[in-house]
Amino acid sequence: YGETVTAIHSETVTRPLAVFGAGGTRERIRLPLFEYIHLRVGRDAQDRPLQGFPDGAITFRRDEAGAVTGVRVRRGTRIRAGQPIGTLNRLNHVHLVAGLPGHEFNALAVLKLPGLIDTTPPTIESVKVEESSGGRRVIVRAFDQVDGNPKYRRLGLYRLGYRLLRADGSPAPGYENPRYTIVFDRLPRDFEAVKFVYAAGSQSGYQGVTIFDYIVTNQVGGGNAKESFLEAEGPGELRLQILAEDFFGNQSKREILVKD
Repeated sequence: YGETVTAIHSETVTRPLAVFGAGGTRERIRLPLFEYIHLRVGRDAQDRPLQGFPDGAITFRRDEAGAVTGVRVRRGTRIRAGQPIGTLNRLNHVHLVAGLPGHEFNALAVLKLPGLIDTTPPTIESVKVEESSGGRRVIVRAFDQVDGNPKYRRLGLYRLGYRLLRADGSPAPGYENPRYTIVFDRLPRDFEAVKFVYAAGSQSGYQGVTIFDYIVTNQVGGGNAKESFLEAEGPGELRLQILAEDFFGNQSKREILVKD
């Protein structure tokens, strides 16, 4: 709480109103390439102005009690990498959004964060096959962690896929290679696409247990999303193998039996 937040990339403010949610837990500043969320923009933990901004570049609106209710950073202000831009609010962390609005991508693809080490493979909690009006869907409950995370901290995965195997372990027709169906490389522009990624019951927030129920048979990646179903050829019992991976290539597998 109150720790200084610094910019990771030099950018120029281009929006007339670049700060949103002033005074709330989701206060944030949107720059052309990066957005920083959960901070007090331009001020310390006591709401006093931070040093480093040019004169007149940042202004505050306050209520009768002196609490900040609005923040404006002047368009054209140059913010340089390493420059303090605010302090952490009571959520004690920053969410970083990378990419132009509507074209967000995985920030780990372009940033080398100091001290970040990940040798921990994802955890696959359960795999189930559901019948629907369109066909069979595979729901995988899984989460990831990085080295040093507390046990309660659950992160999302980077890539999920599956393949069908015969009883002897050989691939079923059409499954010579795994089908990686969900890849978090670039988000779809349509916010409704979230329903193609997560099944009902998924949740993530400040309270309760984080649950990621991925619909692995759907296809999400490269900015696109669409519904799909489990395809299997030939009678008999097959082994459904699930592959769950994080961004750093750590992988976990789990198998269940399915009947064609």
